[in-house]
Amino acid sequence: ALSLSGHVIACGGYMKQTGTNDVGRIRHVYVLPEIRHHGVGTQLLEKIIPEALLTYSELWLYTDDASTFYERFGFEPYTATKVTHRLLKHAFVQP
Repeated sequence: ALSLSGHVIACGGYMKQTGTNDVGRIRHVYVLPEIRHHGVGTQLLEKIIPEALLTYSELWLYTDDASTFYERFGFEPYTATKVTHRLLKHAFVQP
């Protein structure tokens, strides 16, 4: 995501989860601290998640401090190696 002045203020993406056939992984979602709490991260995930779910039946991610944010989209706590949350396709919610 870019600001009106053309500076990068947020980024994020997804990829295939290593060792799986039908699982994607949300990666590198980051919003500049001074931009947080203005809906930029929500807008970013509202683009990433539906696109990723066209290919994958579930999505995994790892977060240290944004559990509540991801859970608003339907992610649930999940434990695997370097995974804290997962989202099943049918559970996706647009906040």
